[in-house]
Amino acid sequence: MRPGAGHHRAGRGGEWPGRLADALGRGGGDGGRAARARRTRRAPLSPEYGSAVSFRHIRSGEPSVAAARVDQTPPGRTAPAGGPRPGSSGPADETALVERLAAIGWKGNRAVLLGPGDDAAVLRGGLAVSTDLMVEGVHFRFDWVTPAEAGFRAGAAALSDMAAMGARPEAILVSMALPGRDPGLGEALQRGVRGAGDRVGAVIAGGDVSRTTGPAMLDVVVVGRVRDGGVRRSGAKPGDDLWVS
Repeated sequence: MRPGAGHHRAGRGGEWPGRLADALGRGGGDGGRAARARRTRRAPLSPEYGSAVSFRHIRSGEPSVAAARVDQTPPGRTAPAGGPRPGSSGPADETALVERLAAIGWKGNRAVLLGPGDDAAVLRGGLAVSTDLMVEGVHFRFDWVTPAEAGFRAGAAALSDMAAMGARPEAILVSMALPGRDPGLGEALQRGVRGAGDRVGAVIAGGDVSRTTGPAMLDVVVVGRVRDGGVRRSGAKPGDDLWVS
C-alpha cells in the first residue's frame, strides 16, 4: 500500500540527504532527484563499531531481501553451530503482515500528509517520523557483533530513512527490552545509537526500557524536518537520476 502513489512528485531535499548519507558512511547523491524503487539499508563501516551488515526495512508492497543479506556470516567471523539464524523468516510472510497491519492502522487524517508505505510518515508542520525495530537472533547476534555495534547499526538504519525522505534528523527515541543476563547491555546499546546520531547532529531525546525473558530488542524512532512533503517513492519521473547504494 502506497498512499498517493503516482500523484506526487519528489520534493526537493537539497544537499542534506547526501550529507547525511556521507556521514553514515554510505554513498550520497542529489536527494531531490533520487528515484528509489528499492533500497537496501547498509550499515556504515566504522573502525570503532566494526564491519557492516546489510539491513532492509520491510515496506508495504515490496519484497524484503533481509533474509538473504543478514543471514550471511560477516567477514572474518565463524557462523555459530545450531540455533536459529538471523533473517531466516520468510520475507513474503512479513510483507503480507505489514500490509494487513497498515490496513488496520491507516485510516487517513488531516494531520498526516503521508502514511504507511514510504520510508517515513510525514505530518503537517514539516515533521517526518520513522521507526526501526531490531531483535536479537533475527537482525543481529552478539556472537557476531558487540552491543555497541548493534546499537550503532540500529541507529544508522533508522537515520537512513530520514536521508531517503530528504529530511534533516533532529531527535531520536530509543526503546529497549533487555534480558537480565548483562547489566551493561542497555548502556552499550545506547552508546551505539548515540554514535550514529552524533554523526548527523541528532540527539537522543528519550525512550523506554523494559525487562524481558526473551531476546534483546531495540527500537529506534527518528524525528526530523522535511520540506515540500519530502522525497517520496512515488515521485520518480522520466529524466531523474537513479542512485543505488
